Amino acid sequence: MVRAPISKAVNGILLSVAMSAPGVAEAAPLPEPLLGKSVTLNWTENQQRKFEGTGEIIFAAISDSLRIYISTAGRAFSREVFVRTGGGGGQRGSPSVSDQAPDDSRSSTGDQRIVHFEHGALLVDNHLIAGTRHISITFGAGYGSCNARVTYDRPGDGGPIRRKLINGRRYELVSIQTSAPSCSIRSGNVLGEQ
Repeated sequence: MVRAPISKAVNGILLSVAMSAPGVAEAAPLPEPLLGKSVTLNWTENQQRKFEGTGEIIFAAISDSLRIYISTAGRAFSREVFVRTGGGGGQRGSPSVSDQAPDDSRSSTGDQRIVHFEHGALLVDNHLIAGTRHISITFGAGYGSCNARVTYDRPGDGGPIRRKLINGRRYELVSIQTSAPSCSIRSGNVLGEQ
């Protein structure tokens, strides 16, 4: 996929238009230093949502955590936990958990999270109703540290990014601000710790 950035940022986060390109390179195998390791990201999002059908616009503050375990066989398992911490129009404080195994086409909450390694980075792509959320994780020397970025791409037609809540209610992202994620890496399966 080739991404052509558009010239404007929406409330602090760069959006880009995704265009299809023939011959997209296949993902590289996960590197040996990542096998048997867990990567944990934490960040916040402030979203302005416009709901389908009503046109209602609300503000939502979200605390998000993504944990990825890469098995010794090179298979990536992921869990995302997000909590609404502020804003109007709904329940706050109840965490939502979304698990996905490598062979699952969708997560336990119905979204699609694809974990792959490309150009020296661990990438996590969430394909939304319209648009995509991209997480890019890069590593320091010896894979002992990491840094991450969270960005959103508009759909190929340049239209709005559209998502849905777990209850099925659909909305358009009018604006979004995303904090720089904290990133840590450690040995072992962080998903097995409850």
